[in-house]
Amino acid sequence: MQRMIIFVAGIHGVGKTSFCQQVAAALAFDHISASTLIQRAKQRAVERHKAVADVSQNQDILIAGLRAYKWAAPALLLDGHFCLLTKANAIEPVPIATFEQLGPVAVILLHAPIAIIQQRLQLRDSVAYSLDLLDAFQAAETQQADRVCAALDVPLFKTTSRSVTEGLDFIQRVITPQKD
Repeated sequence: MQRMIIFVAGIHGVGKTSFCQQVAAALAFDHISASTLIQRAKQRAVERHKAVADVSQNQDILIAGLRAYKWAAPALLLDGHFCLLTKANAIEPVPIATFEQLGPVAVILLHAPIAIIQQRLQLRDSVAYSLDLLDAFQAAETQQADRVCAALDVPLFKTTSRSVTEGLDFIQRVITPQKD
């Protein structure tokens, strides 16, 4: 089996890291977040507020960070986003070109109730996002995931962060060669 990337997406606070940790442990895959790759490349700590000043530049840093990242397993779970919040709290889609360079073989898009996401972000980051902003963010994330996966002809599985078993089943179907 060749090395492959499975992109696990969703807005901040949806549960990507927990989901990926469970899947990585079950399948002996590596896992890293896009934000970790970006922060390592920038050599600075992760910020509590998730706003990005320059989405395009941020994605260039991500691609460079991924190219420098070494993983041993046959697959990498890369958790990240299809949309990002700007400093003005605007929702900006990540360009399709970024995903062309990432080359995922599959995408899992996680979603959760907005009120739960809001609580998680408040507890984790001490940042209070409005329900309206988070709702719009999750909707935009879904729309961009649909666009990117259609453009790249990559299988997309939409689920909740609690559906690890369903995620495992989807990944097994994607990575297992089909007999003709």
